[in-house]
Amino acid sequence: MVPLRDHLDALYRDTIAVSEAARRWFDGPGRLWREELPPQPRLAASIEALEVSARLLAVMNWLLRPDHYGEVTVLGPID
Repeated sequence: MVPLRDHLDALYRDTIAVSEAARRWFDGPGRLWREELPPQPRLAASIEALEVSARLLAVMNWLLRPDHYGEVTVLGPID
């Protein structure tokens, strides 16, 4: 049986990879795409970029919770 900590570490690495990929897109092709949009859709796309970042930060925060260290056998809920 694989310890839960190994799964949490893998989830954390995957979350970091996804957040870096999202940031690269929002700062690169996504920014160019947004600049071509009318004001309202441009604002909606910018807000979505912030929401994606906030969701990924919430996942990372949950993964780093101190009660996930040591001999973890179950995970608590994500608030």
